Amino acid sequence: MIQGSGAARPRLCSALAVIVAITTLSACGGPSYRGIEMRQAANDRFNRTNARVVYDQARQALATGQFESALAQIDRAIERYPKDGSFLVLRGRILIEQRRMHQAKQTLDRAIEVDPKNAEAYYFLGVLAQRCDDPEGALENYTKARELDPKNLQYIACCAELKLAAGRATEARELIEKSASSFQFNPVLQQIRAACLSMEGRREEAAHVMEQAFARDPDSPLLAEDLAHALFDAGEWAECLRTLDLAVLAPNRNRGDMIRMRARCLLMLSRAVEARDLLLLHAPPGQPPVEHLVTLGYAAWLAGDWGRVASCGEVLVASHPRLSEGYLFLGAVERERGNLQASERWLEQASLRGESREMIERMRRHVQARLATRGEFAEGG
Repeated sequence: MIQGSGAARPRLCSALAVIVAITTLSACGGPSYRGIEMRQAANDRFNRTNARVVYDQARQALATGQFESALAQIDRAIERYPKDGSFLVLRGRILIEQRRMHQAKQTLDRAIEVDPKNAEAYYFLGVLAQRCDDPEGALENYTKARELDPKNLQYIACCAELKLAAGRATEARELIEKSASSFQFNPVLQQIRAACLSMEGRREEAAHVMEQAFARDPDSPLLAEDLAHALFDAGEWAECLRTLDLAVLAPNRNRGDMIRMRARCLLMLSRAVEARDLLLLHAPPGQPPVEHLVTLGYAAWLAGDWGRVASCGEVLVASHPRLSEGYLFLGAVERERGNLQASERWLEQASLRGESREMIERMRRHVQARLATRGEFAEGG
């Protein structure tokens, strides 16, 4: 027993020596696999932190329009840490601003390869497609971005706006309504929803939606303008006038399109003289734009100011011979003067232009009936 125990001790000592030797070898001969991993992770964190600092500098340069500087900075960030898809997305954004569209697409495609779930990469591919007049490609990418980040308001709005622009108003509205739980009564989405309802012919509902949107952001001139348009389209002309008088619209009150909307409201409320005087007061210098002349011509017509109707008609025929209104105005003036043959000639020219055809044909029938009572016929008729 004693001899056996003595024999076992050398073997035990030998085994311990081997274990110690192996441990020592492991410690002295080089880093362990775990140690290598830890050092690589530490290096990654270091590189990513430094790259993020440079990335922030690139973002600032982009925000101030320093595109070359921004591109140089983001390239440095990508070189330090190429595994972050957001760096590539920023590079794509810079290239879009520089109008280097092919390179931008390549960069954004790389961003998706690095990070297939990067919603921003798809969003900016949508922006790129839209700038290249590819609405279908833009919608496809915006939709992918929305699927990846369904609570991003901008992605929903872009999808809805493109559907609306394509005449798919019902689809656009339904998309917004499905997102209502996350963005209930958001003014931006309600603005688009109102436009959808208007395109669908549901103008009173559109006006109601715009009233709700404006109530939540009453300091927004853009929402106030859209509310005025919605009220006009819904036939709420008195409410439209009240909206145009809001303080938030004061800086834009004398803008040409605002003046014309006010004048049209006055016309619809049988206040033609006020409408005419408003348009005369705010006539732009030089030759007024065609929209101003047309609105003024109708206002003068309803006010019985035939001299003004004639002058509008003459200017329109000379400057915009393809429009029907100039010929219509001159035909109305000659009819009022009792020059029925001249009236018929002008109205015939108006009917050839194809606009306001029902009104023009109704006037022609009236003129032809009056000619018949005189025992006359339209020249060439």
